Amino acid sequence: TLRVRDHLGNGGKDYVYRVEFQPVVPTLSTFIPDVSRYDTHTRKNVVVARGNRFPLVLNVRRGNFGGALQMAMKDFPKGIKLHTDEMASNKTQLTMVFEADADAPIAGNLADITGTLKTESENPVNGGIWQNIDLVQQGNNGVYYRTWVNKIAVSVIEELPYKIRIDTPRAPLVRDGTYPIKVIAERKEGFNGAINVRMLTRPTGLSCSSSINIPAGSNEVTYNFSANGSAEIKLHQIAMLGTSSVKGGSAYVSTQLTPLEIKDHFVTGSMPLAKTTQGYPTEVKVALTHKVEFPGEATVELVGLPAGTKTVPAKMTKDSKELVFPITAETGAKVGLHRTLFCRLTVNYNDTKLTQTFGGRGSLRVDPPPAPPKVRKPVATEVTPIPEPEEKK
Repeated sequence: TLRVRDHLGNGGKDYVYRVEFQPVVPTLSTFIPDVSRYDTHTRKNVVVARGNRFPLVLNVRRGNFGGALQMAMKDFPKGIKLHTDEMASNKTQLTMVFEADADAPIAGNLADITGTLKTESENPVNGGIWQNIDLVQQGNNGVYYRTWVNKIAVSVIEELPYKIRIDTPRAPLVRDGTYPIKVIAERKEGFNGAINVRMLTRPTGLSCSSSINIPAGSNEVTYNFSANGSAEIKLHQIAMLGTSSVKGGSAYVSTQLTPLEIKDHFVTGSMPLAKTTQGYPTEVKVALTHKVEFPGEATVELVGLPAGTKTVPAKMTKDSKELVFPITAETGAKVGLHRTLFCRLTVNYNDTKLTQTFGGRGSLRVDPPPAPPKVRKPVATEVTPIPEPEEKK
């Protein structure tokens, strides 16, 4: 049954309406997101130098369906290869790296990047580029004239004087941990310019600087990554964009698509309240729960102690159940309840220095020494003299 009323809520047998029905069908299209506000043109094409790589972030629009997608090139010039992962069903963005052979023909073409639903169906949902291009815009006033295209320009150009690559990680990045990623530049003789390196997309829960620079004349830099306590546990694929000035213009290259594994914590811990008095020692105990095995022996520091207190690092292995930190409190240690304690673990994992924090919000209470007992002064009492006996006459 279908009931129709007008905007006043009226309806009846004397009212006539036309109702059109359309079947619900799945739709899929791909597009390249803007790299900055009010800019729908920069890096919206694929330009790959011979023997080099070019990165691209691709977004998808799914309609009336869900599922993982497999990405592919269509009508690309010869000599270009695509490196990418499949797009998970809960993702709408993917990092792709295009690589050109060293002898790829110099050429250009209008091409497509397609997505296809990963399924056993004979007619899977698929779609390609549907890209907006703003031609006339006026800042906050919006876009005056826009067009849409179903192809992007792809070209193979002459060799560039530099390449960049990621030193492949040899250890996992754990939750609440850090990982130093080394980025290496390969320069041709005579090219010494600075190279800006930028992460294109970040896995959920991963943090890092928006960009770093490989200084002029240098060949490597360290990109420090950190993961929060809810980072997505998965083998991620990452790539970085390199930008440098070549012949008066910006030349873009990419690192290889590199696996970065995010794992659960090495260890977590709980810290019961510790108490001490100014000038007296105490102990902070940490009960450990192991989650991911690490090699060898790790060093653990107790961080966040109040002023006037100190301790020494402890050692632990994958079999340790508890850590005990001896605390020395000076006579001038800061008095109060300090909820700032946590542990920082450092371990050598396949020649890579990894750190992880745990046991946050630990507490140490420092009390002042008890006041000395008051000495009561004796109360002076008036002495009544004893009268001397009278002499007998």
